[in-house]
Amino acid sequence: MLVSAAATQWSVPASECQTEPHEVVHRASGRRLGYGALVAAAATLPVPKPGDVPFKPRSAWRYMGKDQPIYDLRDIVTGKAAFGMDATQDGMLYASIEHPPVLGSTVRSLDDKAALAVPGVRQTATIDPFKPPLLFQPLGGVAVLADNTWAAMQGRKKLIVTGISVRMRRSTRWRSGNS
Repeated sequence: MLVSAAATQWSVPASECQTEPHEVVHRASGRRLGYGALVAAAATLPVPKPGDVPFKPRSAWRYMGKDQPIYDLRDIVTGKAAFGMDATQDGMLYASIEHPPVLGSTVRSLDDKAALAVPGVRQTATIDPFKPPLLFQPLGGVAVLADNTWAAMQGRKKLIVTGISVRMRRSTRWRSGNS
């Protein structure tokens, strides 16, 4: 459909046009159009039937059936590769979040004394519940912020949170200090 749109715009037969990465090319005239410039025109064309679309011969394939080396494979296998979760910055803290057991619950009371006593835990923060519709909002709860993941997780285990369930209209204890 992109080739047909380019051919129509250039008033040439579609058979004289070819695709290259990101663009359609008419070699005889040297004209080129990016896929993005052709999308609106191609969207107005009828979708061809599967049998009517010619496939490129295997000899013209750029990527299919060809090995593509993974440039950082050695680093991945040897543990040297840096992933997103490996990124650090000066002064960075780690968080572990205690979410409510019932979606939409709010924190009524929080006892974080034992959590703050864990070495490396800096502070706790209450996260407000979402406002409908849920979409991509935080679910609410209590975050424990610490110098490292271990401290954040250990501090989270020591939280005592009492919440109010909006749906059930009753108080629930999210986590006891002994669990």
